[in-house]
Amino acid sequence: VRYIYLVSADRETNQDYKNAIEMAALDAQKWYKKQMNGYTFHLNNPVVEVIKSQHNGDFFYKNSVNGQHKDNWGYYNAFAEVKRLLASEFNDEKYIWVIYSDGPGNKGRGGNGVAVMPENDLLGLIGKNLENSNINRWIGGGAQS
Repeated sequence: VRYIYLVSADRETNQDYKNAIEMAALDAQKWYKKQMNGYTFHLNNPVVEVIKSQHNGDFFYKNSVNGQHKDNWGYYNAFAEVKRLLASEFNDEKYIWVIYSDGPGNKGRGGNGVAVMPENDLLGLIGKNLENSNINRWIGGGAQS
């Protein structure tokens, strides 16, 4: 599984976000290992890959994607940016992609071997989501995607 922290062009890398993504990845791996009698998924090295987008944060959730429903724009735009930068693919035979974008939004999505979570989820992972400050909720949300 490749965990990606996609940093928008108008933002700096947030070390708290990076650390929280890594903690969530390791926690999910540990949970799956317990559930699967010692088997679990492998994490890429480094666990969290930080990549810089050419787009500002607002781009991801405010730009139409080929007529897709507005709630899906963040998912498809962030995926397209990671595809451009790292050659990610839907239904990739090598990797499952877990992408955390710092673009403002709350419409996380997952499917076809790709999960994309916006800033709302990053805030959740560091306990600063105003709707739900329980970090475990956000770890679980990413783990099931």
